Amino acid sequence: MRARQEKLRHLYEGLGVMDVFDRLDNYPTENDRGNSDTRQSRLRRRSELLAEIAMLEAKKPWFEESYARAIALLLLLIIASPAVR
Repeated sequence: MRARQEKLRHLYEGLGVMDVFDRLDNYPTENDRGNSDTRQSRLRRRSELLAEIAMLEAKKPWFEESYARAIALLLLLIIASPAVR
């Protein structure tokens, strides 16, 4: 779980850095070369990062699902035990 959170934090930081570079590219300069290669590569990398973030956020670790089921079963047993006696 911790590794997944660290990976997500790192990916979000990468998106933040790309936003800074995009803002810098938006400032007009005298030597405006119109180099769209860097902008295209950033767009491509941003889409890769967003896809990886979506995959990591959607995937639930197996133990989270198991714990949720175990807790639900335990609560059911606790509630049902006085009724059985």
